[in-house]
Amino acid sequence: MSKNISPCTEGRVSYTSCEYMAVTQTIQEDNTTQRTGVRYYTLAGPVSPSTAPTLVYQGDFQDVGSTPALFYWMPSNAIDKNQNIGYTFSVGNGTTDPSPYMARIDLLGTESTPAVTASATGADASDNIWGEYVSVSIDPDNVTFWGTGEYFDTTQTQCPGEQNNQTTCKWQTQIFNCYKGNGFCP
Repeated sequence: MSKNISPCTEGRVSYTSCEYMAVTQTIQEDNTTQRTGVRYYTLAGPVSPSTAPTLVYQGDFQDVGSTPALFYWMPSNAIDKNQNIGYTFSVGNGTTDPSPYMARIDLLGTESTPAVTASATGADASDNIWGEYVSVSIDPDNVTFWGTGEYFDTTQTQCPGEQNNQTTCKWQTQIFNCYKGNGFCP
Protein backbone atom coordinates (compact mmCIF):
# COMPACT_ATOMS: atom_id res chain seq x y z
CA MET A 1 0.00 0.00 0.00
CA SER A 2 1.33 3.45 -0.78
CA LYS A 3 -0.07 6.95 -0.30
CA ASN A 4 1.09 10.46 -1.09
CA ILE A 5 0.98 12.73 1.96
CA SER A 6 1.20 16.52 1.65
CA PRO A 7 2.99 18.26 3.28
CA CYS A 8 5.43 15.92 5.01
CA THR A 9 8.58 16.02 7.07
CA GLU A 10 11.38 13.53 6.68
CA GLY A 11 14.09 13.93 9.26
CA ARG A 12 14.44 17.68 9.80
CA VAL A 13 13.44 18.73 6.28
CA SER A 14 9.88 19.56 5.17
CA TYR A 15 8.75 18.64 1.66
CA THR A 16 5.69 19.47 -0.40
CA SER A 17 4.77 15.80 -0.77
CA CYS A 18 6.05 12.40 0.35
CA GLU A 19 5.08 8.92 -0.65
CA TYR A 20 4.59 6.53 2.27
CA MET A 21 4.68 2.80 1.61
CA ALA A 22 3.54 0.06 3.98
CA VAL A 23 4.69 -3.50 3.39
CA THR A 24 3.72 -6.65 5.31
CA GLN A 25 4.65 -10.29 5.03
CA THR A 26 4.23 -13.55 6.90
CA ILE A 27 7.54 -14.81 8.28
CA GLN A 28 8.73 -17.72 10.38
CA GLU A 29 9.44 -16.33 13.86
CA ASP A 30 10.63 -19.52 15.57
CA ASN A 31 12.52 -22.43 13.96
CA THR A 32 11.64 -24.89 16.73
CA THR A 33 7.87 -24.39 16.80
CA GLN A 34 7.59 -23.19 13.17
CA ARG A 35 5.53 -20.29 14.59
CA THR A 36 4.78 -17.55 12.08
CA GLY A 37 4.36 -13.84 12.64
CA VAL A 38 3.63 -10.75 10.60
CA ARG A 39 6.53 -8.42 9.80
CA TYR A 40 5.80 -4.85 8.76
CA TYR A 41 7.86 -2.06 7.24
CA THR A 42 7.01 1.57 6.57
CA LEU A 43 9.08 3.51 4.06
CA ALA A 44 8.90 7.18 3.06
CA GLY A 45 10.46 9.32 0.39
CA PRO A 46 9.95 12.85 -0.85
CA VAL A 47 8.22 13.00 -4.23
CA SER A 48 10.06 16.20 -5.18
CA PRO A 49 12.99 16.23 -5.17
CA SER A 50 12.80 12.52 -5.91
CA THR A 51 15.06 10.51 -3.61
CA ALA A 52 15.33 6.91 -2.54
CA PRO A 53 12.85 5.95 0.19
CA THR A 54 14.05 5.56 3.76
CA LEU A 55 12.89 3.11 6.40
CA VAL A 56 10.66 4.97 8.87
CA TYR A 57 10.04 1.97 11.17
CA GLN A 58 9.67 -1.80 11.15
CA GLY A 59 8.53 -4.48 13.57
CA ASP A 60 6.66 -7.72 14.09
CA PHE A 61 3.27 -8.81 15.31
CA GLN A 62 3.94 -12.15 16.97
CA ASP A 63 2.97 -14.38 19.84
CA VAL A 64 5.69 -14.73 22.43
CA GLY A 65 3.79 -16.05 25.43
CA SER A 66 1.16 -18.68 24.52
CA THR A 67 1.66 -22.42 24.80
CA PRO A 68 1.17 -23.70 22.20
CA ALA A 69 2.26 -20.67 20.23
CA LEU A 70 -0.25 -18.74 18.15
CA PHE A 71 0.47 -18.35 14.46
CA TYR A 72 -0.13 -15.02 12.64
CA TRP A 73 -0.55 -15.07 8.84
CA MET A 74 -2.17 -13.50 5.72
CA PRO A 75 -1.54 -9.80 6.51
CA SER A 76 -3.04 -6.84 4.72
CA ASN A 77 -2.57 -3.11 5.36
CA ALA A 78 -3.89 0.35 4.46
CA ILE A 79 -2.74 3.92 5.24
CA ASP A 80 -5.02 6.77 6.32
CA LYS A 81 -4.49 10.49 5.71
CA ASN A 82 -2.67 10.87 9.06
CA GLN A 83 -0.16 8.12 8.18
CA ASN A 84 -1.76 5.66 10.61
CA ILE A 85 -1.56 2.15 9.20
CA GLY A 86 -4.27 -0.43 9.82
CA TYR A 87 -3.34 -4.13 9.63
CA THR A 88 -5.53 -7.21 9.48
CA PHE A 89 -4.31 -10.79 9.68
CA SER A 90 -5.43 -14.24 10.79
CA VAL A 91 -4.40 -15.73 14.15
CA GLY A 92 -4.75 -19.29 15.44
CA ASN A 93 -3.08 -22.66 15.96
CA GLY A 94 -4.05 -26.34 16.32
CA THR A 95 -5.99 -25.66 19.54
CA THR A 96 -7.01 -21.99 19.20
CA ASP A 97 -9.67 -21.37 16.59
CA PRO A 98 -8.58 -19.13 13.73
CA SER A 99 -9.94 -15.59 13.81
CA PRO A 100 -9.33 -12.27 12.04
CA TYR A 101 -7.34 -9.72 14.06
CA MET A 102 -6.65 -6.04 13.60
CA ALA A 103 -3.86 -3.76 14.80
CA ARG A 104 -2.90 -0.15 14.14
CA ILE A 105 0.39 1.72 14.05
CA ASP A 106 0.60 5.51 14.26
CA LEU A 107 2.96 7.89 12.49
CA LEU A 108 5.63 7.46 15.18
CA GLY A 109 5.60 3.66 14.88
CA THR A 110 3.65 3.11 18.11
CA GLU A 111 2.08 -0.33 17.78
CA SER A 112 -1.31 -1.20 19.22
CA THR A 113 -1.99 -4.61 20.73
CA PRO A 114 -3.64 -6.81 18.07
CA ALA A 115 -7.33 -7.29 18.87
CA VAL A 116 -9.64 -10.05 17.71
CA THR A 117 -12.46 -8.77 15.52
CA ALA A 118 -14.58 -11.95 15.56
CA SER A 119 -14.35 -14.95 17.86
CA ALA A 120 -14.49 -18.26 16.05
CA THR A 121 -15.73 -20.22 19.05
CA GLY A 122 -16.61 -23.85 18.61
CA ALA A 123 -14.51 -24.27 15.49
CA ASP A 124 -12.67 -27.50 14.91
CA ALA A 125 -9.12 -26.20 14.57
CA SER A 126 -7.86 -29.72 13.87
CA ASP A 127 -9.30 -29.38 10.35
CA ASN A 128 -6.21 -27.27 9.60
CA ILE A 129 -8.30 -25.02 7.37
CA TRP A 130 -7.93 -21.50 8.67
CA GLY A 131 -9.03 -18.14 7.37
CA GLU A 132 -7.38 -17.96 4.00
CA TYR A 133 -8.31 -14.38 3.13
CA VAL A 134 -8.02 -11.13 5.01
CA SER A 135 -8.12 -7.59 3.76
CA VAL A 136 -8.16 -4.01 4.99
CA SER A 137 -8.80 -0.83 3.02
CA ILE A 138 -9.34 2.83 3.78
CA ASP A 139 -12.77 4.45 3.60
CA PRO A 140 -13.35 7.47 1.34
CA ASP A 141 -13.37 9.58 4.54
CA ASN A 142 -9.64 8.72 4.63
CA VAL A 143 -9.60 7.95 8.38
CA THR A 144 -11.73 4.79 8.78
CA PHE A 145 -10.23 1.36 8.14
CA TRP A 146 -12.56 -1.38 6.85
CA GLY A 147 -11.44 -4.98 7.22
CA THR A 148 -12.76 -8.40 6.40
CA GLY A 149 -11.68 -11.91 7.32
CA GLU A 150 -12.92 -15.49 7.37
CA TYR A 151 -13.52 -17.74 10.37
CA PHE A 152 -15.42 -20.85 11.44
CA ASP A 153 -18.26 -20.32 13.91
CA THR A 154 -19.20 -23.97 14.55
CA THR A 155 -17.41 -27.30 14.85
CA GLN A 156 -16.81 -28.76 11.40
CA THR A 157 -15.41 -32.14 10.54
CA GLN A 158 -14.48 -33.76 7.27
CA CYS A 159 -13.78 -30.41 5.68
CA PRO A 160 -11.29 -31.32 2.95
CA GLY A 161 -11.97 -28.23 0.87
CA GLU A 162 -12.68 -27.75 -2.76
CA GLN A 163 -9.83 -29.90 -4.06
CA ASN A 164 -12.12 -32.96 -3.75
CA ASN A 165 -15.24 -31.12 -4.92
CA GLN A 166 -16.48 -31.10 -1.33
CA THR A 167 -17.48 -27.71 -0.03
CA THR A 168 -18.69 -28.64 3.44
CA CYS A 169 -16.74 -25.88 5.17
CA LYS A 170 -19.08 -23.22 6.49
CA TRP A 171 -17.03 -20.07 6.62
CA GLN A 172 -18.32 -16.89 8.16
CA THR A 173 -17.19 -13.50 6.91
CA GLN A 174 -16.55 -10.77 9.43
CA ILE A 175 -16.66 -7.16 8.22
CA PHE A 176 -15.44 -4.60 10.73
CA ASN A 177 -14.22 -1.04 10.85
CA CYS A 178 -11.71 0.86 12.89
CA TYR A 179 -11.93 4.58 13.46
CA LYS A 180 -9.87 6.09 16.25
CA GLY A 181 -12.97 7.45 17.96
CA ASN A 182 -15.31 4.44 17.66
CA GLY A 183 -14.11 2.41 20.63
CA PHE A 184 -12.97 -0.70 18.76
CA CYS A 185 -9.90 0.64 17.05
CA PRO A 186 -7.01 -1.09 18.82
